[in-house]
Amino acid sequence: MHNIPAAYLLSLNPTSYGIYKNLRDTPFPLHLYHKGGGLEPLLGKDIILHRLSIEDEPEAVVHDLLQAHAASGATPIIMASSDYELAFMEKYRKDLEPAVSLPLPSPEISRLANNKHAFYTKMRETGIRSPRSHFLDILNSAVLPTDMRWPILIKPIHSHEWKTTVASRAIRGRKVFVIRKPEEWSSLQATIRKFSSELLAQEIIDASEDGHYSYCCYADKSGKVLWGFVTQKILQYPENFGTALLCRTVDRPDIETFGRRTIETVGLPGVSETEVVIDRNTGELSALEINSRHWIQHRLSTRLGVNISLLDYFYRSGQRTMVEEILSGSGPFKHVLWIDDFGYLTHLAKNFFRLRRLHLPAFFKNSLEFSYMEKSKLAPFLSMLMRRLLPLR
Repeated sequence: MHNIPAAYLLSLNPTSYGIYKNLRDTPFPLHLYHKGGGLEPLLGKDIILHRLSIEDEPEAVVHDLLQAHAASGATPIIMASSDYELAFMEKYRKDLEPAVSLPLPSPEISRLANNKHAFYTKMRETGIRSPRSHFLDILNSAVLPTDMRWPILIKPIHSHEWKTTVASRAIRGRKVFVIRKPEEWSSLQATIRKFSSELLAQEIIDASEDGHYSYCCYADKSGKVLWGFVTQKILQYPENFGTALLCRTVDRPDIETFGRRTIETVGLPGVSETEVVIDRNTGELSALEINSRHWIQHRLSTRLGVNISLLDYFYRSGQRTMVEEILSGSGPFKHVLWIDDFGYLTHLAKNFFRLRRLHLPAFFKNSLEFSYMEKSKLAPFLSMLMRRLLPLR
């Protein structure tokens, strides 16, 4: 389609698969960089595959995007689905812009959103509560402060450093490490320093299992929120510091106000998710971090009347009438439960006789949004599910 901007996904993962579902019935071309395997059996013929990888062949991907612009005359619009993709785009920003539309704010705002140390410093300076943190330069001084409350979280300042294939395998997919005594920190350093030199030591906010929320939104280029909603984690893995297996929409004006203030203080445009936690002892809200991209549960937006991926496409391609039309679809609040099909069914298999850990009542109190399972793709879904469950026998 000549002169019609195409949408591009830089990798295939659970989040980008959701973007694919959001955009697959649209009139513009949809492209994906993917070497093969993974979730590919769930894809239809309505997506154009490029057998390249930003992890293995980043410069080839850059060249391909620039060639697409030159051939069509239109500006490719990239949708981000991971921190690693954001890091790739930051690295090649000068090569790609303005020929390619990147979901990146200014370098200054990007640093606030994607550098945890800068983010927590900004929160402290502007009076927005966040966990107490301490910067660690692991190559020069890895001494933990003596006045921090144990146990302590260790997390990377740049999340993408732990998201590469090699790093993720070495640390078993963890987002953070919980250390309970100094000896554990000493033994952990040898593994971590292979992937990160700058870390944060952070005190843990005492939150109940249901005290983890997210403010999910879309903001204009000035960082003013155009639309947003709140979700609550019901079940996550690993417990308390992991990725949601079950997540639902909730009507929490206090969290919406807090999340909106956080986003507009940073000035972050586009799609984002602000993770918020409630201290069970004081009831105070704290901002944990911002994901300045699509997040894994983003398809909940479509159940609330706004396709956030389509909103992003039309806003960035300058189609203001379509932006207003999409925003007008926002209706009254609905209770919707998002399910990580593969993750939850694996959890169910491991905890079949521990009913309290299955959160079954949530399935009857909410409408359901499945991540992968569709009637039209049931056979490949079941095949992939069995490959995940068989090792548990």
